Formats: sequence, C-alpha cells, structure tokens
Amino acid sequence: MADISKSATIASVAESDDLDIQPPDRDRFNKLAYQWEKETVLHSNSYMKVNHPAYREIISMGEPVVPLILERMRETGGHWFGALRAITGANPVKSENRGKIAIMQASWLEWGEANGYI
Repeated sequence: MADISKSATIASVAESDDLDIQPPDRDRFNKLAYQWEKETVLHSNSYMKVNHPAYREIISMGEPVVPLILERMRETGGHWFGALRAITGANPVKSENRGKIAIMQASWLEWGEANGYI
C-alpha cells in the first residue's frame, strides 16, 4: 500500500508541476525580436545576427517560444533559422535550398504546422 500512495504522490506532484509551466512571455519575446531586428537590419553578416544578445536571449527562452518565432516569421520574415534549429534540433530545409530565404521560411512554416507549433 505504501508503494501505491508513493506513486499517487509522485503523479500528483507531476500534475501540479505541469500547472506551473508558463506560456512564453509574448511581450518579452516581441521586445527582444524588435531589438534584434532593429540592431541587425543593416548587417549582412549572419554571424553577427545570430550572436546578437537579444537573439541569444530568445533562444534561451526555449521551446515555448517556437510558435512565436514561427508566427513572426510568417508575418514579417526574418532569419530565424538558427534560433529554430538551436531550440528544436530540427532542420527541415533541404541542402539545395540553403540561402533561398523564401523556400527556407516555407520549409520551417510547413514543419511548424506538421509538428503542432502553428
């Protein structure tokens, strides 16, 4: 009987932990995305874009921010590929399409839909 109550306690703790998971902070994301876009708009160097502090902070927000990145990509475009790869570990862009921004964005948006992020 002790094992059953121990399991029940673990299950109830796991359920209560799930309640503590917060959705991504949309305002924080939007502020960081705007800062990143504003401060890197004139840079053609991808290295500078992906190493910008605001971009790195967005990546640190983790998987909950993926839908926000995909939404922003759909609405305004942008080079979010590195952030999406870093967060998800995925890369739906075929090697022959690297550098073809519109196709890369479409690939990520299709991936987002197929994986329930959109």
